[in-house]
Amino acid sequence: MDLERNTIAPAALGLWARIKRSWVRDRQLSLARRIRKGLKFIAQLIRARDELKDCNSVGTSARVAGRLRVENRGTIAIGDHLNVNSSWVPIELVTGSDGGIKIGDDVLINFGTIIAAASSVSIGSRSMIGPHCIISDVEIPESISGPGPIKALPIEIGKDVWLAGRVTIRPGVKIGDGAVVVAGSIVESDVPPHFMASGIPARLLPRLGAAPRPVSNVRTAPPVAAAVGASAPRLRGSLISDFRLDELVYELAASDGTPPVDSVLVPGEKLSQMLCTPSRADAHDFVVIWTRPESAVPAFARLLQGESVSDRDLNADVDAFCALIERSAANYSYVLLPTWTQPAFAHGRGLLDGRPGGALSALSAMNLRLMKAVEARANVYVLDAARWQAAVGPAAFNSRAWYLGQMAMARPLVAEAARDIRAALAALCGRQRKLLVFHRDTALWAGAHADPSAWTAPLETAYGEFHQALHILRRRGVLLALVGNSTESEMLEAIRTCPGAAQRDDDFAVCSAAEGEEIVKLTALTARLGVGLDDVVYIDARDAVRARLRAALPEVFVPDWPADKLVFPSVLSALRCFDMGSESTVKRRLSNA
Repeated sequence: MDLERNTIAPAALGLWARIKRSWVRDRQLSLARRIRKGLKFIAQLIRARDELKDCNSVGTSARVAGRLRVENRGTIAIGDHLNVNSSWVPIELVTGSDGGIKIGDDVLINFGTIIAAASSVSIGSRSMIGPHCIISDVEIPESISGPGPIKALPIEIGKDVWLAGRVTIRPGVKIGDGAVVVAGSIVESDVPPHFMASGIPARLLPRLGAAPRPVSNVRTAPPVAAAVGASAPRLRGSLISDFRLDELVYELAASDGTPPVDSVLVPGEKLSQMLCTPSRADAHDFVVIWTRPESAVPAFARLLQGESVSDRDLNADVDAFCALIERSAANYSYVLLPTWTQPAFAHGRGLLDGRPGGALSALSAMNLRLMKAVEARANVYVLDAARWQAAVGPAAFNSRAWYLGQMAMARPLVAEAARDIRAALAALCGRQRKLLVFHRDTALWAGAHADPSAWTAPLETAYGEFHQALHILRRRGVLLALVGNSTESEMLEAIRTCPGAAQRDDDFAVCSAAEGEEIVKLTALTARLGVGLDDVVYIDARDAVRARLRAALPEVFVPDWPADKLVFPSVLSALRCFDMGSESTVKRRLSNA
């Protein structure tokens, strides 16, 4: 009987049985400590009712310690006895309009973890999830909140699974019951039941004396990510920072239409030491040097502490930092420098912050001096970190994460930075896209197919800005093309007569294609224009056509495209795959356009 009692699963115990078991287990503690533990337990039960109120269903005796962010546009169903420990860094549960998160009984989730579902994420009972894990069925979790449809592959995590700290589960992965994933791993393919996986990407560890073998490639990365950069060697570089940048290593290895890259962290405690460290033989293609201004410029640190600092002192420290950049640049093919920023919560001197002696005035002058100082160095480029911060908003910084783990930039900001860094490296290496192909109705939506009664002033303005963005791309050397059901002469006439278009008919290559023939015609079009399929971006507002092209031509980048025409200009401008590289690359592309 005793044996049977001991084998009862914890999930079978009710709340009062659990309290009684805990009271007996802690009998060696003082009465005061047992009472304090009990009060803490009750407080977590009460907090869970408020923190989980946006979920569709929550089982009995859920516990939450710390803050929890729930953004539920779909469904979130939670089983009994959920234990959430977000005392240090908030946990995020995010679902899209068609997404669902299902969590079983007795699941433990640790701080800093994000679970995002545009389609489906399920976690089996008695599973344990370590800190700072990413479980997302889309490539970029933040895109779930964005406009338009997004490609998602369901994630299934079985029962009794243990994910250690900083594990990333990629879209489409299944993890079997009882599996274990070692800390820091990125799981791109299925893990069988009761196996242990480790590494980037995760590989199965030996089991019962067997030799190591890779995780089964039943599910692979999305076609675009697999195809991008396949014809060129993968870049490998270094990361230098005065704060923890572990997450940037993982984010750079992802892809969203730009080639993924490998990176390593340069060890060292002092920034000057890391900048003077010779590059590793296998990590010298590029270096990202991302610093906080108060660390790179000591005079600015004194200014933040309320001291009076002269422009001469600030300039001298910026020049000293640039001298270190010059030394480091000799070790790498390319150097990428994010600009200096301040967190949104840094209020500074308020109204007077832009005057002499204010942090805003000093920071603006420092960034300008930095850009002027390095512009003569051919392989050094400055990236706009302020734009990353603006794109992410309040989620860009987490002061608790800084004090607990020296993470100055929150994960959403790091992900935004990684997208720009990958695009910059692709441009510098000539791997950017060269041909932008539209379906006729997606590009010329003010033409004959537009409903005159629905043509409003906002649509007219959006259409004009959309075509102005196309015009800018054309001037930068990007080839434009149209594919449609009409004849070539009809499409050329539509360009000439379409109101608000900034292009002439000779700005577009045109290709007539009946429904279902886009793949054949697109292949013929690239041959005619002398470009490869991996140079092509195809844009179509129809979900079925995009899915068909992705499956048939994985080399072609087919981004998700919104149905709302008012966001066409911003979505087009946000594409990073046409970024220009060095000056010689720009001139070469313009001469070939």
